[in-house]
Amino acid sequence: MKEQAAGLYARLLSENGFVTIAFDAAFQGESEGLPRGLDDPAHRIEDIKAAVSFLTTRPEIDGESIAVLGICASGGYALTAGASDHRVKAIATVSGVDIARHFRVGADGGQDPAVLKKIWAWLGDHTDWFLKSS
Repeated sequence: MKEQAAGLYARLLSENGFVTIAFDAAFQGESEGLPRGLDDPAHRIEDIKAAVSFLTTRPEIDGESIAVLGICASGGYALTAGASDHRVKAIATVSGVDIARHFRVGADGGQDPAVLKKIWAWLGDHTDWFLKSS
């Protein structure tokens, strides 16, 4: 959430002459929408592209100098967003994580595929859990 690391980095960068934006992704923090707390990689990538779109409407922004900084899982999302959006000229990550790979094979790459199958089965049986508002 923007009040955590993203906001800190944005503040420090702005103190050093950069124009910054830190935002809550859809379904997170102060953003709206259901299901709450959803971490959907495709949606996160679109959130980043939407932030870039917003920045391009601002007169103080040089549209040829837009960069994205992604922290943790957002580092992985930033790479994908930047690779598919020509307006992003630079990408930086802090402890970037490929969250999809992390869930698929575990942090060390040695997770038994049965673990993910059990997670999917549980989620299929508990879809009501996702629809609850926090």
